[in-house]
Amino acid sequence: MKKEIRQLVAAELMDALDLAWTVFSESAGKDCTDEGREEFWQSTEYEYVLHRMGDADYRVWGAFYGDDIVGMCILRNECHIDMLFVETDAQKKGVGSSLLKRAVMDARRADETFSRVTVNAFPTAVGFFEKMGFVPTGERRCEDGITFTPMQAKGN
Repeated sequence: MKKEIRQLVAAELMDALDLAWTVFSESAGKDCTDEGREEFWQSTEYEYVLHRMGDADYRVWGAFYGDDIVGMCILRNECHIDMLFVETDAQKKGVGSSLLKRAVMDARRADETFSRVTVNAFPTAVGFFEKMGFVPTGERRCEDGITFTPMQAKGN
């Protein structure tokens, strides 16, 4: 089945956020404190994300096999990967890299002054982002109960 990457509409958002929460709970969430899991839960609250989409703070993409969403990506303020999650069964099949490439490509199209992409990578995602050309810009840290490594795409 062919993979499709597209910007999400509000009607598809809940499924994308459910996917994010599920994947987070199975992987990165295990490295977080209760405070971190609560912080993440709040950041995936439907009305909050919908509002940010409406203000154009967030652009949200989904990866689909047929009608099934298997990945999602949120780009915040046209330069920061706020979320990138891929369903466990769809990992290592190019879904995450396709989502990331599409988000960056669309950001460059939308803003001629686009200059860099950053991410706060969970420990479980650092290797993926390194393969995608990101380098750490600081030490691994824990803020608000969430452990991450700040990273930026090389050449940005």
